[in-house]
Amino acid sequence: MADNSIQTANSLYRNGELESAQQLYEQIVNHARKNNLKEDLAISLGGLGNICADLKHFDEAESYYKEALKLNLELDRKQGVAKQ
Repeated sequence: MADNSIQTANSLYRNGELESAQQLYEQIVNHARKNNLKEDLAISLGGLGNICADLKHFDEAESYYKEALKLNLELDRKQGVAKQ
């Protein structure tokens, strides 16, 4: 499910289709949580964080970002971790 769905959600986000992207990211998050797909979960949580930030829902965005960061650090996934 995930790789193609994540690409689709990312495309929707880039095209400004925030509601559709959010729905798809949420589906991916649910699937990833059920199947312990940590990388997919981290990517999708980051996407949800971006959408929330764009909508100025900063507290919700921060929550998504923190969870994504924790997973990215755990996975040593540098792409999802900002440099100091």
